[in-house]
Amino acid sequence: MSNPYPRTDFEQVAATWDDNPLIRELARAVRLALAGHCAPRPGMRVLDYGCGTGLAALALAAEVAEVEGWDSSPGMLAELEAKRRAAGVDNLRIRQVDLVDEPAPASDFDLIHSAMALHHVPDVGAMIARLAGLLVPGGTLFLVDLDCEDGSFHADHEGVCHHGFEREWIAETLAAAGLERIRVETAHRLVKPDAAGVERRYSMFCASAVRG
Repeated sequence: MSNPYPRTDFEQVAATWDDNPLIRELARAVRLALAGHCAPRPGMRVLDYGCGTGLAALALAAEVAEVEGWDSSPGMLAELEAKRRAAGVDNLRIRQVDLVDEPAPASDFDLIHSAMALHHVPDVGAMIARLAGLLVPGGTLFLVDLDCEDGSFHADHEGVCHHGFEREWIAETLAAAGLERIRVETAHRLVKPDAAGVERRYSMFCASAVRG
């Protein structure tokens, strides 16, 4: 999930990530949006890609058969593992995976969830195709990220590859990955200070598509 903190060093902020009210607000909004696109069901195998500290992954684990949480940040995953142990959750598998630089582990999922991760990925088209390839036939890819913005969302652009996305481009990219039944709509509007400290409203989309 993206970084409203002043820097994008996820290792430094991992321990206090969940304390940020903007992070918690966005996590709630993403859960509501997901319910409207592909409600989690018992028996599902779910991947949360870019899972961070697991606000989504832990919630999903209570609703489905199995969840895998993948992230490239050891600090974020350590926080998630501590929370998993404290909650006694035994159907959540945590893996350090970076699909930007690594081949995808052999897996198949009924639902792949990824929130506020794409703007950190250099080649989003390749990433979407890679995630689509991890779906079972009939499985759903669900994405949340920023609509196009002027670059003010992040105070520090280190690690930020895109200042949001055009919804039409997202839909075209999902189709190019061989996915069907594509929906793209508004997920949330987050109010937060921009890089200059001025309160701004940032729009975020959610997109879902199904592997045929």
